[in-house]
Amino acid sequence: MKAKTFFLYLIVSIILSSCSFKETNKVQKDTSTSNIYINNGGNLEILEITNINNKKIIIEETTSINFKKQGDILHSVENISGGTALASFYDTTDGSLNNKVLTIKGGKILNKITLKHEGPSLIISDPERNRAYVLSALIPGLYKDGIPLDAISTLNYKQTDPINVKGAVLNYGIHKENLYFTVVKANDMGYQGVPNNYILEVNLLDGKQKILTPDGFNYSPKGMFISDEGIIYIIEMPLDPQEFKKSSILGYNSSGKLISEFPLSSGVRDVVIDEQGLAYITNNDKEVYGDRKGTTITIIDTKNGKTLGYIDGLYSPTEIKKHGELLFVVNDLNNTVSIINSKNKSIIKNISFGKDTSLSSLMIMPREE
Repeated sequence: MKAKTFFLYLIVSIILSSCSFKETNKVQKDTSTSNIYINNGGNLEILEITNINNKKIIIEETTSINFKKQGDILHSVENISGGTALASFYDTTDGSLNNKVLTIKGGKILNKITLKHEGPSLIISDPERNRAYVLSALIPGLYKDGIPLDAISTLNYKQTDPINVKGAVLNYGIHKENLYFTVVKANDMGYQGVPNNYILEVNLLDGKQKILTPDGFNYSPKGMFISDEGIIYIIEMPLDPQEFKKSSILGYNSSGKLISEFPLSSGVRDVVIDEQGLAYITNNDKEVYGDRKGTTITIIDTKNGKTLGYIDGLYSPTEIKKHGELLFVVNDLNNTVSIINSKNKSIIKNISFGKDTSLSSLMIMPREE
């Protein structure tokens, strides 16, 4: 009887141990999938990746679309809805302005849209209202009402009335029903009644525009991010090369009032901010403008301006995107994308895209299985 009891106990123990092991395995192996879209020298690269525990990245498949072979040069790519990307083409291989955008899904071209204006470049996605906006070429004197951003419905791809902006749009962000821009060189381009450099608010429901900084600003806006609370953060770079090392991250409220200003290290370029208010800022230069010797990402607490640390080991980092706990960073010096665990500040993978090329328009999209 004792032998039977012991045998039964042994079986139950094995079953329980097996269940416990499986549960532990499930916790330890936390995987997620996504796609990296990037402009690789005018062509599109799409990388399907699997993320394991934010410690290991596996590249499952790579898809390349050679637009240059077709006479087009890719400018920007952006996620617009349901795993569909929109790609813009500013010009062609023969040097003339283009006027088309394409929708792409799963590495396949779905739709071609011929825009009303030439030179499509920057793409702004507004999934809440099922729209996308595409900035036209900055041609001084051609558009008296401002440089148009063609508006496209992402449901039927029909075009509606554009947004016209007086000046050159550099950065943008959407918060609730408002679209915000940093606009520069408006007066230099011949536009009157606006500051030369300013922050613009556009209501996406009624189209009304409001200049938030009527006195303008006198710096180069290198990056913009809008927090969940609606604070407009802008990376400030001095216009004077002698003031190169005096950069800041500025915080404006929705009325355009400057409410915070924290100093940064030199050569700053782009910024993303997480849910805790931690700003990750790329440093692509170091001593002077354009030296491409920056190697770090600076981490700032936007609540108090305290520098919390640095992520080193990069090569003139420019664009930065956050996806979950991962940071994706374009390295301008060696044409790679670094994938970084934001929690332990470690680089978990560097992806090379070749020597004789240039990378831009980085976009991360959840992969539909």
